[in-house]
Amino acid sequence: MILIKRSKKILIIIFVLLLIISVFIAKKCTVEKNVDTKQATKKVEIRNHEYKIYFFITENCPACNYMLPTYNKIKETYKDILDFEKIDVSYNIKLSSKYVINEVPTLIIVDRDGKVKKRKLGIIKEEELINMIEGVIKND
Repeated sequence: MILIKRSKKILIIIFVLLLIISVFIAKKCTVEKNVDTKQATKKVEIRNHEYKIYFFITENCPACNYMLPTYNKIKETYKDILDFEKIDVSYNIKLSSKYVINEVPTLIIVDRDGKVKKRKLGIIKEEELINMIEGVIKND
């Protein structure tokens, strides 16, 4: 009789623990869904600009690292009218394949539909990049 009472208590404790664990798991799933919603909203906001600049690089590329300050300066200057995305080709093979990236650094300006408007390989001077951007914007 005592053994049955202990077994019932143990089963009740296990049931309560499982219930508590399932509540925590449910809350965690809800939080993750909220994060996904925020990310989806952010992606929609990014698509509001007419053009996007992809800067294809690799982590250990000396030319990419040399060009990074220029890219960051241009990004800050044009952030209100262009979207910018720095892509490490080692990690984003799908996008690198889509735009046939064979060498880095490569800068590509695309429209909302992903159609390439301008493409430049290698190191680009600041003035050249500004002219490239202004040429695309003016031709629109």
